[in-house]
Amino acid sequence: MDLAMPQIDGLTAIQRIKADARLQQTRVILLTGYHFALEKSAQEAGADLFLRKPCLPERLEQHVNALRQGQGPARDIPVT
Repeated sequence: MDLAMPQIDGLTAIQRIKADARLQQTRVILLTGYHFALEKSAQEAGADLFLRKPCLPERLEQHVNALRQGQGPARDIPVT
């Protein structure tokens, strides 16, 4: 998800997802054009990964696959 969304901001959305017992295990990737200074706020809200646009689709796919396999974010992939 992005930080800037029409109804609520991404940080609030993440907090709501992680606060719901049924959704707590949902992995959340924040893909945004905002500065990395917001990465700490995103992590505190419960984001599993913070990526800055532009991000190559192949790299996003690698991160998604790593998260789906329970490996956590693919740390060896340079974040773009």
